Amino acid sequence: NMKTINYIYLILIGLLASNQVIAKVITVSNNPNSPGQYSSLQTAIDAALAKDTLYVAGSGLDYGNITITKPLIIIGAGAIPNKNLPLETYISSINYGYTSNNASSGSGSRLTGCAIANITFGTSSTYSNAISNIVLSRNKITNIYWNNGGQTIPYNNYLIENNVITNIFGNSIRFNNGIIKNNIINSVVLGVHGAGYWLFSNNVVLASFSSNRSATVTNNIFYVAYAASIADNLYCTFTNNILYAIEGTFDDNAFNTGTNSGTGNIINVDPNFGHYDSFETAIWSYSQSTPEVAPYVDFNLLDSSPGKKYGTDGTDVGLHGGSTPFVEGSPADSRYRYFPLPQIPQVLDVTIN
Repeated sequence: NMKTINYIYLILIGLLASNQVIAKVITVSNNPNSPGQYSSLQTAIDAALAKDTLYVAGSGLDYGNITITKPLIIIGAGAIPNKNLPLETYISSINYGYTSNNASSGSGSRLTGCAIANITFGTSSTYSNAISNIVLSRNKITNIYWNNGGQTIPYNNYLIENNVITNIFGNSIRFNNGIIKNNIINSVVLGVHGAGYWLFSNNVVLASFSSNRSATVTNNIFYVAYAASIADNLYCTFTNNILYAIEGTFDDNAFNTGTNSGTGNIINVDPNFGHYDSFETAIWSYSQSTPEVAPYVDFNLLDSSPGKKYGTDGTDVGLHGGSTPFVEGSPADSRYRYFPLPQIPQVLDVTIN
């Protein structure tokens, strides 16, 4: 009856209100001309409660080295934002760790729309747990590093998608139930200690993929400088990937040796990108000023590419296939092409009459 409906409605309103009390939004800006609630990102993190969201403004200034020991959502303005004022959210380093008594950790955090030099995921002081349940999306990251001190505890449940990443590296770790998809990546060395399972899908790898273990590797493009840079992988399954070296050639069974298995892979065939010079312009030197003139890197596949509609799901192999294709930062031939904005409302232009 109507009385019951009104009662249920009041309960729902109460639940929504209580949820708003529990999780709040905090603004951070170290630009004195455009202040937020906090100017220091670490101070804002220390003041935040678990599950709070921090909007970190683009300023062109470094937010420094930060440590996160509680689950937080951090959203920046973009790594190279295609906006009227293209100020990036830059952070020197982020360490996801545990409090000294292991009562709280950075597990359950999400990071999007930032440019970060180094991200480190740690373990508890007793080596009983490792940082898990992490989402990284739409960032520019120089190094992602897992360090468990040689222990066998697994890092579980990672989603890493739509990023531009120079290096992914784990120091003899166990990486389990992770998904790394639709990224531009220079080098991957991950998961070489003990069994685990993780999915590596629809990425473009530009330098090396070595010493990885227990991965399902599908629908990727490995466009590397040297054939020797794909080596020493164990217990991996390679399906419908394109493997091509600028110098040297791969054996036809390059993905199907030792403990690895492979099927449907295209070996020693150029993937035919829209435009590509070298991995230097694609990764660490790719900024607002380098390259200074077009044409810019374009990882879209030409119609002549063997990767068109060749993925295991019927979509393209590489960045623009799969269920979450890479979102380009600009539809034009632009240096902003591979730096998509975070998924929040953005002010792109302001016109003052």
